[in-house]
Amino acid sequence: MGGLPDVQSGPCAYPRVGLGASRSQAVALQQEAAVRTVIPAFMSIVVIAVCHAPAALLAQEHPPIIDMHLHADLPPYDVPPGTPALCRPEPCQGTGRATADHIETLEKTLEAMDRYNIVKAFLSGVDPAIVQRWVAAVPNRFMAAPFILQPGRPDPEMLRREYVAGRFSGMGEIAIQLNGVPPNDPALEPYFALAEELGVPVLIHTEGIGPYLPGFRSAAGNPVLLEDVLVRHPKLRLFVENAGYPYRGEMIAMMYQYPQLHADVSTISWVIPRTAFYDYLEALVRAGLGKRLMFGSDQMRWPEKIGEGIEAIEQAPFLTEEQKRDILYRNAVRFLRLEQDPSSACFRWQPLLPAHHEELTHAQPLSDRPRDRGGSVARGLPRVPHLVLQPL
Repeated sequence: MGGLPDVQSGPCAYPRVGLGASRSQAVALQQEAAVRTVIPAFMSIVVIAVCHAPAALLAQEHPPIIDMHLHADLPPYDVPPGTPALCRPEPCQGTGRATADHIETLEKTLEAMDRYNIVKAFLSGVDPAIVQRWVAAVPNRFMAAPFILQPGRPDPEMLRREYVAGRFSGMGEIAIQLNGVPPNDPALEPYFALAEELGVPVLIHTEGIGPYLPGFRSAAGNPVLLEDVLVRHPKLRLFVENAGYPYRGEMIAMMYQYPQLHADVSTISWVIPRTAFYDYLEALVRAGLGKRLMFGSDQMRWPEKIGEGIEAIEQAPFLTEEQKRDILYRNAVRFLRLEQDPSSACFRWQPLLPAHHEELTHAQPLSDRPRDRGGSVARGLPRVPHLVLQPL
């Protein structure tokens, strides 16, 4: 694979570090990213330095988008290169072609993110080393999160150390339903307690559909099963994949009763018929929940689905322009507690850690990590300081 371009085109420049970049290159970009976050936003010359694009050009760009559901190395089973994407219901014919490996997935994902001006993405993967390589390749553009397929793996106390060190800033996808485990299983309690304590946003797969795996159970995806979790953890920042599809009435009830609960609309924007997606989305919006729905691509090995999901929302005839912007961007800004500099089209991210972790404002280097199977240092590039999650 060829090297990645140095910067993104568009209003906000994102320095990219190729996956084979030297440590000195990564350190230089780390320093550059850190400097950009502390320069006062009111200085117009700094706005130009960070965004380096005139207002006329910014007006021509695609409005910013946040992808709340992105994967680095899924699905959790072998997919031969070139395989069409998933589709439902059978019989159906998926479109697109699966990438050959996570490097190609990253390159094509970044192409789509640049094309649609996706300024931030909630990223998870089964292999945390691969997730960290993505983060190191494009500092500050991804929110790294652990993919949890079985309770106890990864260990919650190990995750605590990762959060304190700044290597993770979200949790999930929690996908224990793929193994038939419901969300109210006591084995998940340590994860929810940790996320509530640290203020970490959590994505959970709780819905009626999923991959064709022997352990998957649709009954374990009823959103009502989240009720005990939300009662025990009233400050938990939880969002549900695909708004619990197709449990429409149950999801509406849960979101009415528990205002902290949010949802993404992700896979269903491209994996089911467009008419079925619109029927479900319109029902949620008509129920008054348009301010708590967030776009997610659920990109796994088919990066072209990122654009397909965005266009499904942008083309929805029943959504107003304001509702589209809410789903594609504004709701995620509010849910993630991002602070936007009003004088610029770019974001200013600052660290947010609980009071008892305030002394740990910088991530630790990862040079002491073990080497992966390919011989490269797993998570070996130095971590750019975590620069997200400042309350509005």
